[in-house]
Amino acid sequence: MGPSSNRAFVDPTRGTPARGSGGSGERAIATTIYYPTTIAPSEQNPEPRVATGPWPLIVFAHGYAIDAAAYAPLLEDLASGGYVVVAPDFPGNSTAYPGGAVRSDLLQQPGDMSFVITKLIEASQTPGLLSGAIDPNAVGSSGHSDGGVAAAASAYNTCCIDPRIKASVILTGGSFGFDGQWFPPGTPPVMFVHGTADEINPYSASTSMFARAQSPKYLLTVQGGSHLGVYVTPPWEPQVARAMVAFFDRYLKGDPTAADRLATAGNEPGYSLQRG
Repeated sequence: MGPSSNRAFVDPTRGTPARGSGGSGERAIATTIYYPTTIAPSEQNPEPRVATGPWPLIVFAHGYAIDAAAYAPLLEDLASGGYVVVAPDFPGNSTAYPGGAVRSDLLQQPGDMSFVITKLIEASQTPGLLSGAIDPNAVGSSGHSDGGVAAAASAYNTCCIDPRIKASVILTGGSFGFDGQWFPPGTPPVMFVHGTADEINPYSASTSMFARAQSPKYLLTVQGGSHLGVYVTPPWEPQVARAMVAFFDRYLKGDPTAADRLATAGNEPGYSLQRG
């Protein structure tokens, strides 16, 4: 596993549903932070150090009844591309907590994402591991499955838009469950990723979002790709990570070479990239 740090953030303004028993009037959000490093751990310095920033920030939303750690290969690759990546475990449906997942808590997840963005920016402005590490003007989001729905809502639905999010990659997501207008004018660049053999969420979920989204927009199709394996196992995950890094480089870092890198990554055998 690459360098990461674990934090717990508590939002006292919103509650957590009962998961078999209990429930709470606040939301305690366990969070894993991945970051680029230049100095590896050693006996003299047991903790790796964040490479000199500031770096763009990406907040990642896991799917339903799974935890953020399941996506570690992808999140590590994004961090290695020059990003601070924050992955909250959502209090209502992550398997990192005891009890059964509560799918209706999806409606709280855009708020969790915005809350964690705020906490990470605050951490970058105070002494500590992340001091000076985050560019508050270069925030992106991503998410998988139900987490892709939450990420889409946080950037592309009038119910929940966080204006700090400047670009987003939606992995096998969808546009449902939230009141408000989807993909209104002025929303940021987006890339949808979906496997054609997804056994849970139909490929049409992403093609329909691509049709409705504002430009610039991309659709990365993974021929024969499954629902989860595309994002966590070879040979798919490294290729998807390369495309995601190129997309975020283009729209969060303003890298002029990134468009060609995205086109290359998105058109390898077994992949196709459509732009609109």
